[in-house]
Amino acid sequence: MSSVIDSVLSFANSHIGDKYSQANRFGANTFDCSSFVYRAFESAGITLTHMDTGAVVNVSSEEVYAKNFTLLYPTSYTKIGKNLPSPTDTLTTIGAQAGDLVFYNTTATDRANKITHVSIVNNTGKLIHALNPSSGVCQSRITLHSDEICAVIRYNGAGQTTTVSEATEKSKPITDVVVKSITGSGGSSRVTYNAATNSSRSVEVFIVSDHKIYSPLVLDDVVWETERRGAPGKLTFTVVKDDEISFLEGDTVMLKIAGENIFYGFVFEKTRDRDHHIEVVAYDQLRYFKNKDAYIYKNKKASELIAMIAGDFNLKAGSLADTGYVIPQRVEDNSTLFDTVQNALDDTLTNKGILYILYDDYGTLSLKSAPDMKLDFLLNNQNAQNFDYTSSIDDCTYDKIKLVYDNDKTGEREVYIAQDSDNIGRWGVLQNCDNLQENENGKVKADTLLKLYNAKTRRLTAKGVFGDVRVRAGSSIWVQLNLGDIILSEYMMVGSAKHKYSNDDYTMDLTLTGGEFGS
Repeated sequence: MSSVIDSVLSFANSHIGDKYSQANRFGANTFDCSSFVYRAFESAGITLTHMDTGAVVNVSSEEVYAKNFTLLYPTSYTKIGKNLPSPTDTLTTIGAQAGDLVFYNTTATDRANKITHVSIVNNTGKLIHALNPSSGVCQSRITLHSDEICAVIRYNGAGQTTTVSEATEKSKPITDVVVKSITGSGGSSRVTYNAATNSSRSVEVFIVSDHKIYSPLVLDDVVWETERRGAPGKLTFTVVKDDEISFLEGDTVMLKIAGENIFYGFVFEKTRDRDHHIEVVAYDQLRYFKNKDAYIYKNKKASELIAMIAGDFNLKAGSLADTGYVIPQRVEDNSTLFDTVQNALDDTLTNKGILYILYDDYGTLSLKSAPDMKLDFLLNNQNAQNFDYTSSIDDCTYDKIKLVYDNDKTGEREVYIAQDSDNIGRWGVLQNCDNLQENENGKVKADTLLKLYNAKTRRLTAKGVFGDVRVRAGSSIWVQLNLGDIILSEYMMVGSAKHKYSNDDYTMDLTLTGGEFGS
């Protein structure tokens, strides 16, 4: 049986001419530089793992620390990528051999601690690598980018052989499921699952089906989205179907980032293509708040209403803040659960002046006040690629509030008005009229509503923001931006958050509200 390096180079040479693709880096005959190296060693039965943790690695920034490899250049791992000038004869000086892995920093503007490319020294005296979209998998002269070499490593088990079947058997991703808890009556609630976490991998997706946990190969982007009101948390990703993985609509999906629990939900949609790729759409528990029902309730707080709904629909409730305000009576006829709860939260905001946020916290319904969701996160021009900003008085701006109550005891229609004459002179009359419920304080409610809506609505969307897993819809972050007609330096609430994980790139698109930015 040939040596590991012979098998690696045989695989590498057999794919010369194949396509380069980061989006489909594990396709049948498509590679990026890292997946090319990873799969070349995998073909020889060697799974590249981290020298300290033993965790699987498959990106160039991790491969340099692979187990069973010796560092040839530089003299210490602590010196890799730290502005070291690479001599033009680096590979000759260190006596590079066929099978050695050569790492580069080709980003001229950032030389510190960065690895951008990897190649293999071929047995032809050249380099072989997945170079770029135009060249694909190719051979290059040994001196290519030699002044940008930041590390060279060598596999130190060249005579070792391992069959592909043995390596595959060791790395099966399926484990038994341990049921931690069952909520609800009659065993009708979903089972809660825990998945083992490999903390050295930044993004991990798990699918649970038929009492097995799968850690599938995920292509392209993993996207996690949250909205402050009226929508569930959403996770979209694409997996490669193989002989092992099998899952159905309704199965559990989990997302972990660097070992931290981010998303817990369920498969709602699968879309397949001819390459056996499955695009998955999963939602968290709040998806079930799209159900419609009829509720008539008296003397309940919004927090108590949420707990009641959770029990009715076998949903798992976690930490629910005491909303304080007791709603005298409300009738919700054929309304979505989202609308039923939001009406209760709006009543609480109007009468108590505190905004509460309902969200799913990794499989449990949570309710927090807006002040309790402030983060020490700064958004400015340095960590956002771009922004869109719109100001308007066309939507949800009112300079006059009129509330009416038909008092059947006195036979009178009671009218409560709060208005701003300055803004009426500037904008004209922008009136909102609504009915009062029994025992509501009309003057307090009218004054509160005017305070909330007597301003321009401004919409700000920040794009390509450096990612932070703590930022979700409903949280507040500090914003420092010059928007042209206003300079922001204040806390703003995240109305919606779209997190995108792509290879080593993690960014967010955030819609921001607060102050004059609506609700």
